[in-house]
Amino acid sequence: MLLGRMLGIGIAYYLAAWFAINYTVTQSGIAVFWPANAILLSCLLTAPYRQWPALALAAFCAELLIDTPVYPLWASVAFGLINVTESGLAALLTRRASKLPFHFNRVDQVLRFLLSGPILAAMLAAILGALVYLQLARDDSSFLILWRLWWFGDALGLLLLTPILVSLWHLLERGWSSVQWPRLVELVLLLAVVAWLAAKVFSFPEPVYPGFRLTPFVLLPVLIWVAIRLGVLASALAVALIAAVAVVDLVQVSESIPVQDMQISVWLVQEYLAVMAMVGVGLAVLLAENREQKRLLQQRVSERTLSLQQANEALNQANQRLQRLVATDYLTGISNRRNFIYQAERLLQRVQTQAGNLCLVMLDLDHFKRVNDDYGHEAGDHVLQRCAAEVTGCIRPMDLFGRYGGEEFLVLLPDTTLTEARQIAERIRLAVKDMKVVYQDQVITVTISLGIAVWTADLSLDDLITQADQAMYAAKKAGRDCCRVYGPVMSASDAAAASDATAE
Repeated sequence: MLLGRMLGIGIAYYLAAWFAINYTVTQSGIAVFWPANAILLSCLLTAPYRQWPALALAAFCAELLIDTPVYPLWASVAFGLINVTESGLAALLTRRASKLPFHFNRVDQVLRFLLSGPILAAMLAAILGALVYLQLARDDSSFLILWRLWWFGDALGLLLLTPILVSLWHLLERGWSSVQWPRLVELVLLLAVVAWLAAKVFSFPEPVYPGFRLTPFVLLPVLIWVAIRLGVLASALAVALIAAVAVVDLVQVSESIPVQDMQISVWLVQEYLAVMAMVGVGLAVLLAENREQKRLLQQRVSERTLSLQQANEALNQANQRLQRLVATDYLTGISNRRNFIYQAERLLQRVQTQAGNLCLVMLDLDHFKRVNDDYGHEAGDHVLQRCAAEVTGCIRPMDLFGRYGGEEFLVLLPDTTLTEARQIAERIRLAVKDMKVVYQDQVITVTISLGIAVWTADLSLDDLITQADQAMYAAKKAGRDCCRVYGPVMSASDAAAASDATAE
């Protein structure tokens, strides 16, 4: 893979240098821009550090091949070393300043590239290149002119081509499936408009130069539109197309322009292309970063919202569990005394408002102490659990069932007449009586005594519980395993028994 990449960069570097020599150099020998270094810089920006020496060697060999027919060997070697050093220094400074993979979609990375490549590295390389040109003594231009021409040519090449090559590399990494074909069609149409306008702008009048038939900045609105709509790669392609048209037309008219005027013309075109590149590509980068930040912000908001929803759900579940723990008897799973009283008070208020019927049943396990004494408290817990389960199966969903204390339970029956309450209480009694609890291979059976109280408008919940308790004690006195009703329906003996039991 490395050999293939070396071969590819060598060929691409040679072709870029050949193109620059044949199509971007004026008749007076002034190069408008030098694209070859952008080839090497783009590879260095996207390749691992360990591949840099091999890639630099490939570019150096390509430089020797293109220069030796024109310059002495020492000058060709010098030019190769200068260009390789320029690209290497620009890549090193750009990548060392950022821990992230280099992309043309972040303003800070693009600024590092501009400072490291087109400004610093190209400027330093131009000093060395101008010195070599002075030694060759092929031009009577001053050192400052040679330095400026070299600097602007290299800087413009880096500025125009590096964004295209790096963006294309990342596009290939993502795959062509990421290409949006409608936007590709739009790009082709816009590039056609750019080419037509550029041809109109850079059809230079003769013999006076510099001058334009149209102001070059008529291309700026189209370039801004490309940056807004299509992004960095499209903007870089549009700028490169403008540069190609400008350079070709400039080279064609260079024969009729004096050398000194040609130098000024080249500088003007270079400055114009640099401004267009920085405006077009810079705006596209700024918009790309803004879109990426917006996407990341939306992602963080979505993640935060999801996290909050999950936290709220967990909190609600915890609150529900806590409410169940607070409201539920830990042993039997039914309402505890506190929750039963709370729910019963609310139910009683509703019955008072609607003038409905309500009965309260209190039930108590007969001789439950013997169960604990004979079989142990764990066996007694099993009996209580089974008893609660049997009672739950005998009552209606609208009825309120709770553990009042120890082996005592309360059942509040809304919208229930005395006759219906008797039927429910009898159903409960028989279910518990038929219940068999197996504990350590022993069968335990129990019975219950029940008391029923009928609510009237002048009774509070405490009064109702007291009446049900007295009726339940009357059932105890009557021999247990039976049900008694408080009130006028109680016999005199039952009332006396309940009074005596309460007194005891």
